[in-house]
Amino acid sequence: MTRYWFEDPESPATIVSSGLRVSRGNEFQTNFLAKYKIYDLRLLTFQVGAGLGMITMGRERHLVTPTSYSSIFTSNSDLGFPLSAEVYTKITKSILIGAKFGSFIYPDYPIIGNNIGLQARFRL
Repeated sequence: MTRYWFEDPESPATIVSSGLRVSRGNEFQTNFLAKYKIYDLRLLTFQVGAGLGMITMGRERHLVTPTSYSSIFTSNSDLGFPLSAEVYTKITKSILIGAKFGSFIYPDYPIIGNNIGLQARFRL
C-alpha cells in the first residue's frame, strides 16, 4: 500500500509549509504475472511477462462546518494488465543481478505506470 498527500484547494485540511491545502490518499495494487524465458545463455537471460492486476485508489477529504468536522473516504478499483521485461546475469550459482522494466495498462486509460529498476535475485 502506498500513502500520499494530494493538493485539495477546496478542503480545509492540514496546511503544509508551502501554504497548500492537502488531503490524504492511498493506493493498493495486486498483480499476477506469468513469465516466459525468451533468451537463456550462460551469461545472459531475458524474460517477459504479462498478467492481470487490480488497483484500488482512495482519497480522504475533510469537511468542516461551523458545528462539525467530518472525514469522507472515497475509493475506486480498476482492472489492469501488468507487463514486464527482465534481463539478468548470474554472478554465482545462486546470485543473479539485472534490470527490470515494467508497465501497467488500463483498458479505459492510456499506459499509466512505467518503472525501471535494478534487481538482485537469490535462488535456492
